[in-house]
Amino acid sequence: KGHGVGEYVEYTFNFNDLPEYNGTMGITSIIVANGYKKNESVWRNNSRIKIFKMYINNKPFANLHLLDSFQIQKIELNTTILFPAKENTYIKFEIVDVYPGKKYKDTAISELVFDGVGVH
Repeated sequence: KGHGVGEYVEYTFNFNDLPEYNGTMGITSIIVANGYKKNESVWRNNSRIKIFKMYINNKPFANLHLLDSFQIQKIELNTTILFPAKENTYIKFEIVDVYPGKKYKDTAISELVFDGVGVH
């Protein structure tokens, strides 16, 4: 309900089926297409994420401040989040604040991509 504050998306990274994996892959940045990017009018009419709280394995990691921009955004993490072998890694993004839409409260994110080190 409302703007979706408190809603989240969570990713699970699991390399258990790769016996040769040695824990060298990881994330250094996040690429975001913020809002409902069907076109600029739809984007403006729907809410966009202003602050995403990022958790690693259920522990707060960072508050990601997104621009209110139709352009793709790249957020550098200033560290590498490595995925250990034989362990799950959980990365969660929780909506903390939004840029309100002109017409709708719906908050959307069109794309969230990870970039980093290792083969990915």
